[in-house]
Amino acid sequence: MVPDIKILSVIRSLCEKRADKVPPLFNEYHVLKTLLILQQRSASRELLARELRIGEGSIRTLIGKLNKYGLISTCRRYGCSLTDSGKQIIDEFKKIVPKVVLNIDLRKLRLGYFNAGLLIRGLPIYNKSGTILRIRDLVIRNGGDAALILQVTINGVIIPPMGVDDSVYEDLRRIKKALNPDQDDLIIISFAQTLYAAEKSLLMTLITFLNDSVKTYK
Repeated sequence: MVPDIKILSVIRSLCEKRADKVPPLFNEYHVLKTLLILQQRSASRELLARELRIGEGSIRTLIGKLNKYGLISTCRRYGCSLTDSGKQIIDEFKKIVPKVVLNIDLRKLRLGYFNAGLLIRGLPIYNKSGTILRIRDLVIRNGGDAALILQVTINGVIIPPMGVDDSVYEDLRRIKKALNPDQDDLIIISFAQTLYAAEKSLLMTLITFLNDSVKTYK
């Protein structure tokens, strides 16, 4: 369904648990979120630890591993920054997942206090109810309270497999405006009691879902 983009293999390698080594105290979310933060701006180790909500030792280890992979550079004045290689894998990722949006203004489709949404380019699922249930289960397993899965068709944004187009719900138009999707794009929105939990459950779900899709693609 999607090719194995480099960022997925980096995340798998960094978070792999090995019998002969102490498992890392960071997870897939922390790796992806670090790279997304650094795409926007340079950041100190302290700022990253605070935004990721992990300890000083864990962020030091994560930064060291990303530096070893040649994805970030560090200096005392500016902190951590993406290297050209880091920018390249984020640019590749953004071609498939161009937007992650926090707190879309929803009314009728508001399934939780906070939400985080993203779209995956060119991934039609339409009537694949098993895939829809899989995504919802992943969101809940990763700490979300509820999930909304949408598909973009020639008729607009729908809630599969119901087939309701965006002329019915004003909320669907708001989602479309926030994410600017194209036909066949897949939209996933996670809801939770905190913004951190909504975004974390969304990105963890994304990573697992993309890895599953890579296996199907192969």
